[in-house]
Amino acid sequence: MPPRFGLLIAGGLILGALFLWTVIMYAFAKGGGCVRVIIGGGLFFVGIPAILYGLAWLVHSGFLADEEWVLSVPYVGRLYAIFFDPTTYYRLDTAMMFRDTVRSAVNEVINGLREEKGLRALEGEALKPWEPGGA
Repeated sequence: MPPRFGLLIAGGLILGALFLWTVIMYAFAKGGGCVRVIIGGGLFFVGIPAILYGLAWLVHSGFLADEEWVLSVPYVGRLYAIFFDPTTYYRLDTAMMFRDTVRSAVNEVINGLREEKGLRALEGEALKPWEPGGA
């Protein structure tokens, strides 16, 4: 379920980061135009990602917002997942073990009920999950 006002809040955070960048740029770049461009560009390409990284670290640590909410925000959630919550082999392996365990438990219950009713237990192909469009 998408977050309520998620894109609006993400846009607000980005605009807040840009405002902070502007304040820092004018505070440190009091010199001429060339100095302002160099410091402003450096702050833009280093400062804005550093601010966003800091916000994401606060979310990941549990100090700010909810991680599930951030993951459900379009674009921002994807970037957050890439840097802070990547898909690992451990996560995939755990998900596959859980799926196989649940499938085995369900098949065991089905076969128990079938035997209780006097029907033969299912084996092999009959126990495979149904796939739409399959033969």
